[in-house]
Amino acid sequence: MNSLFVDKRGIELRVDNNALTIYEKNLRVSTIPLAPIKRIFLQGDVQLSASVLAKLGEYQIGVVVLYGYKAQPTLLMPTYSKDAQRRQVQYKTSLNALLSLSYARLLVAQKLQGHLIILQEMARLQPKARLILSKAIQRIGGINGKPLHQCTSVDTLRGLEGAAAACYFEALAHVLPESIGFDGRNRRPPKTRLMPCCRWVMPYYTARPFWQFMPQV
Repeated sequence: MNSLFVDKRGIELRVDNNALTIYEKNLRVSTIPLAPIKRIFLQGDVQLSASVLAKLGEYQIGVVVLYGYKAQPTLLMPTYSKDAQRRQVQYKTSLNALLSLSYARLLVAQKLQGHLIILQEMARLQPKARLILSKAIQRIGGINGKPLHQCTSVDTLRGLEGAAAACYFEALAHVLPESIGFDGRNRRPPKTRLMPCCRWVMPYYTARPFWQFMPQV
C-alpha cells in the first residue's frame, strides 16, 4: 500500500501500537499497519488527534487534507526525504517536452469532452436549437479527434483549445435565454453572470484527470 484515502463522514483515526485504527461511531471498523503507508489523504469530516499526527510523522507518513468538491489540497504534512525525491523527479519530468505535451493533450481532451457533454444535453432538451448545437458538437468533436491527438506543439494545442472554446460559447450564445444577456465569452471583468458560473463549474470537469495522473507524477 502506498496511499490511503479516507473520505467517509464521521470517521476517527487512532493509533494502536504500530497500526492505524479506523473508528466509526466509536466502533473499530478496520486496522491498517503503518509500515506500508506512505501518504494519507483526508477529505470530509475525519477526526484525528495531535498524537496521531505525531505518530504518522514518526513513520514519515505524509498527510494531505482535501477540501471541497474539487478535492483541492489545502493542508500538507510532508515527508521531507521522500517529497524532496519526488520533487526532483517531477522537475526532471517537466523538462520532458514529449511527456508534457502528452499530458497537456489529456487535459484539453477532458475539457473538450465536458463541452460535448453539455452541448449534447442541451440538444436533447432544446429540439428547436438542435441544428445549431449539432454543428457545434460536430466541430468540437472534430477538434477532439485527430487534430488534437496528432498535434506536435503546445502552441498548436493552445490554438485547438481556443477554437473549441470559441465554438462552444458561440453555441451557448444562440441557445441561452435572452434574459441572461449572454452574447459570447469575454475577458475579466465578466459582462454577464454566466461567465463566473462557467469558471466555477469548469474545474469539476478538469479535476478528475489531475487526480488520475497524480500517482504517476
